Amino acid sequence: MKRFLLIGLVIGLVMMPNLAFMADPNLDLIPQNDEELGEFDVALGDAPPYQVAARIINWALGLLGIFSLMLIIWGGFIWMNARGNEEEVKKAKKILEGAIIGLVIILASFGISQYVFENLVNITQ
Repeated sequence: MKRFLLIGLVIGLVMMPNLAFMADPNLDLIPQNDEELGEFDVALGDAPPYQVAARIINWALGLLGIFSLMLIIWGGFIWMNARGNEEEVKKAKKILEGAIIGLVIILASFGISQYVFENLVNITQ
């Protein structure tokens, strides 16, 4: 079981850099012409503070979402390997219930943060 958790952790760490690019689809780190070949820019230096905060929050919520999905997979794995053992089934159901509630909370907080930041942009401009 520890091996599967380790494999899931490695997969999560490999996927983590992709979250930064998922947060802003307009983020383009590849220079398109010679004028853009200046200093290395991580696309946060010239951004307003609310945009930086939004990207950080989206990144953190993405990590929490991945962790919640890993818990759902882990709970399903425990349930499949319970082999009729009621204690293991109860343990798996408890893990699945907590992970699904956590995922709902994460998705709700993502929606709330998107709403707040969109209204913040509309009010300040």
